[in-house]
Amino acid sequence: MEEGFAILKKLANSGNADATYTLGQAYFDDKKYDLAYPQFLLAAKRSHAGACHMVATCAELGRGTKKNHRLSVEFFTKAAKAGHKPAIYRMAIVELRGELGVKRDLKSAVNWLRRGAAVADRDSPQCLLQLALIYESGVPPQIQPDENYAKGLLVEAANLDHAPAQYKLGLAYEHGKFGLPVDPRESIVWYIKSAQSGEAAAQFALAGWYLTGCEGALNQSNGEAIFWANKAANQNLPKAQYAMGEF
Repeated sequence: MEEGFAILKKLANSGNADATYTLGQAYFDDKKYDLAYPQFLLAAKRSHAGACHMVATCAELGRGTKKNHRLSVEFFTKAAKAGHKPAIYRMAIVELRGELGVKRDLKSAVNWLRRGAAVADRDSPQCLLQLALIYESGVPPQIQPDENYAKGLLVEAANLDHAPAQYKLGLAYEHGKFGLPVDPRESIVWYIKSAQSGEAAAQFALAGWYLTGCEGALNQSNGEAIFWANKAANQNLPKAQYAMGEF
């Protein structure tokens, strides 16, 4: 381990951007932020997209450096323009919500989301869900609702094992949203997938199905209902905490 770390430091000192970034990440993971930040900054100056993202993160959170929202936005933007997927999503949220001192810009935020959705994978599916939520109801007059487009995005995100999207898909099948039919069996299938991945809202929704049961899909079980409601309550979901007080 020590020998490997020594080699990594030697490579970083020789100007290798990947090694410099990896060294910074090792320090960061070990909570040695004062050592991590300078390494990220060095690698970022060598155009390393991941390092740009971490410089932005450190500047946003005040890890190894003072909080600096202007610097954070500058480096999130650099990383996003270089195609770094988490940075693309972060910039979308920054502009969608008006965070880090940035003025809200729906058009730019949606452009970032579209860019992120186009390269979404199991590690970075968030843009798909966020874009689906926007197009489900639209944001008139800038964006008109498009249920078919929203549904496709939602299904794609759920199939990439994105637990929040799986919950939303379960909810859609339960209540007939996103242009989908009411289908209790499909609802339960997606709630189970999401709940097993730790999504509190899905765990509580699944508890509700167990409380009533669903013919041909799920047998009624008070024990399972309590089990899943308790899991959601342990994640501080208020509705679940209230329900556990009533059981």
